[in-house]
Amino acid sequence: MITMADKRTQHKAILEYMEQGNVLTPLKALSVAGTMKLATRIGELIREGYPIVKEWYITPGGKKVMSYRLAQ
Repeated sequence: MITMADKRTQHKAILEYMEQGNVLTPLKALSVAGTMKLATRIGELIREGYPIVKEWYITPGGKKVMSYRLAQ
């Protein structure tokens, strides 16, 4: 079970990555924040008021995944 402290750590890692101008995909979130629940963490951050933009991204292998970045 994930604790509130774990969520805070994941939130911090996600925000720091996106604040550097990076786009986050589910696969990248696993290595950056250690989460396989990126959509859930992003939803929590949006509810907290962070301006996050969602966009579809086509991977080099042809899969369509949602990507996330901070609004400019």
